Amino acid sequence: MPTREELLALVDAKSAEAAIQQIAREAEANRQNYYEMGAAGRFDDAAYHLREAWRLDEEARKIAASVQPQQPQSQYTEMEQELLRDYPQIARDPKKWQTALVAANNLIMRGYDRNSPEYAQTIAHACGVLNADFSESNETNTPDTALAACQSKYGPVTVEEYNRGVERLILEKRAGMRPNSQ
Repeated sequence: MPTREELLALVDAKSAEAAIQQIAREAEANRQNYYEMGAAGRFDDAAYHLREAWRLDEEARKIAASVQPQQPQSQYTEMEQELLRDYPQIARDPKKWQTALVAANNLIMRGYDRNSPEYAQTIAHACGVLNADFSESNETNTPDTALAACQSKYGPVTVEEYNRGVERLILEKRAGMRPNSQ
């Protein structure tokens, strides 16, 4: 999992990005005020908003220049990289990512090998993508995995046939029918 330095660099980068976005909104508001004040003949007020917009633009440039670009080298073990490849939803979901970090740190403190399958499985279980028996949870099922399961059970099934079946099932359930009852 990321080192303290990597986390601090990430915080710096994300904070700088947020600050630059805030500054951009403020600068745009000042530019709008500049035009409105100028159109109303209030040139002193227009000059203030023009100067403020320029000051904000310069502030954003300074912040952007102060953030060091992140190094592309990975501090993740092969097992951690495999975990993130197999379950990309862990990295995409901020709650799952935080859970993964906490679980990883706890496992490391308990002496787990970061390259062991048990380490990766335990993190995946903590994030809810694996059940307690380390089978994939329903959460990991996607339309593609459902289609693949259908094809493995029933043979060649097209996406259209699958979608028609799903629609039929939804209609039957709405009508109070149980699946597979005619």
